[in-house]
Amino acid sequence: MLDHLGIARTRYFGFSMGGQIGFALAKLAPERLEALILGGASPYPAPATDNDWLLETLYGGEQALCQLFGEFLTPALAARLRAADRDVLIACRRRWLGSPGFADVLADITVPTLVFGGDADPVHEAVRESATRIPGARFVSLPGLRHIETMCRSERVLPHVERFLAGLAPSWPCERGGGSQAGIGVARSASILPMASTTASKVSSVEAWRAL
Repeated sequence: MLDHLGIARTRYFGFSMGGQIGFALAKLAPERLEALILGGASPYPAPATDNDWLLETLYGGEQALCQLFGEFLTPALAARLRAADRDVLIACRRRWLGSPGFADVLADITVPTLVFGGDADPVHEAVRESATRIPGARFVSLPGLRHIETMCRSERVLPHVERFLAGLAPSWPCERGGGSQAGIGVARSASILPMASTTASKVSSVEAWRAL
């Protein structure tokens, strides 16, 4: 996608599975990253088990998936969730459970990094611990927020993101294809939402987050 949009390096913003994609980018394509913002995502191996909150939700059918979002469920989001191929989502989640994860890349991340998570999220401690292993990373704990709430309460997240981005140096020119481009990549909870809600564009990450 970065190649398609002509973006040589990106300030990547990912939440949940989008955060795990960010860890994968740091491992497999670090030269494409200018900064990382990772929320609600653990890089550590997850146990291969059926006793997993997301698997249980997916097995529960459309109603259980919609109930997961509670007060944040909108008609448009409900329609997307009902259109999701749950068999594919279950297979994706099973593939992650028991995978080796990306813990081996943490110490090698050299770009500015912001890590955040709700302190009522089951992965909060893993998220916090991962931040201690990334050189110079900043960690933000959001009191009282569970996983879905952290994704949906952008007014709690964006002030920290804006301060982080304001402290970064301006994007430096990145030669590619006769020109220079820098941009933002955003991925939010691709493990739950159909169509993966993934974009990379030449806009601010704050605008992209609000647009998702």
